[in-house]
Amino acid sequence: MGTVNKTGFKDVKAAKEENGESITEISGGIKKLYELGKVLPLYKKFLEKARDQAYKIKSGHGLNPSEILPYIRYSIELDLINDLYNYSILVHGGRDDLVTQTVAVTFASMKVGKGLQYDDKRVLDLGLAAFFENVGMYKLPQDILDKENSLNKWEKDLIRQHPVFGHELLSGVEAQYDWHADIALQAHERYDGLGYPFGLAGEEIREEALIIGLMDRYVAMCSDRPYRKRSMPPEVVKYILGDGKKSMEPGRLKAFLEQISLFPVNTMVKLNNQCTGRVISANEKNPFRPAVEILYDSSGNKVKEAEIINLIETPLYYISQTVDETVLLDKGAQNRGRK
Repeated sequence: MGTVNKTGFKDVKAAKEENGESITEISGGIKKLYELGKVLPLYKKFLEKARDQAYKIKSGHGLNPSEILPYIRYSIELDLINDLYNYSILVHGGRDDLVTQTVAVTFASMKVGKGLQYDDKRVLDLGLAAFFENVGMYKLPQDILDKENSLNKWEKDLIRQHPVFGHELLSGVEAQYDWHADIALQAHERYDGLGYPFGLAGEEIREEALIIGLMDRYVAMCSDRPYRKRSMPPEVVKYILGDGKKSMEPGRLKAFLEQISLFPVNTMVKLNNQCTGRVISANEKNPFRPAVEILYDSSGNKVKEAEIINLIETPLYYISQTVDETVLLDKGAQNRGRK
């Protein structure tokens, strides 16, 4: 069984054929492949540890960073970071809760760290820091986090203190984790000095904190919030690139673009021939031309047998826009209702 991101489009197709499954039997061509391997059990372990973390903080118990350490190390040793990142974005599906946010940011940060040629020890430290980046949020009143209307000044100021709360929580554990407490304190600072809580700028901010902060923004913008709808990943990437000078220096931003695709796996897209499909494999050499599984024809009807188009091999086709899957499903339900 091959993996999607490491071996690419041909491996996805071969894995399906190897299991005797047609393309239409695996909607999207991704989720079941992950579930058949090591990725899903490991992802569930990360979720379990993130939930434990939330419970301990809310109930006044201490943190124990060493509990998640073996699972981060395991993901590195088995070279599963890419697959775990893709799966976390796939199942995240716009959900806005701190547990899924924590897990997605952890894998996204590690992925960028690999792109910056970090060694395994540094990737492990980066993942651990990302996992504990937002622990201070659990000290905030839930009604503020769930508020659907605009926050008032007092509420905004309180939220901007969550890095300080996180620093205090992490400073209370073993001395070896003091470094991670510093990262939690800096993760919401910005390269241009307009972040919080202290308005640090440039080289005053640790590189790891800049990476984690950028990945936190990326995942958050891809999520529904009580006061706004999520943005599609390609739009978020474009926004971050346009905002890049404020976020980090160009070399680190380049690693972000290379590792976090414009069209992540599972993104719904429409091609210039008006057909709609799902991205099943990213192309790191040309992020504008992934492999797409066609699910709907140019008239919007679901196809009987899906077709895979690898855009790097078919220059006449290109992605014209991204599609919100929830809108697509709503339209499909409406069309069935008219029949």
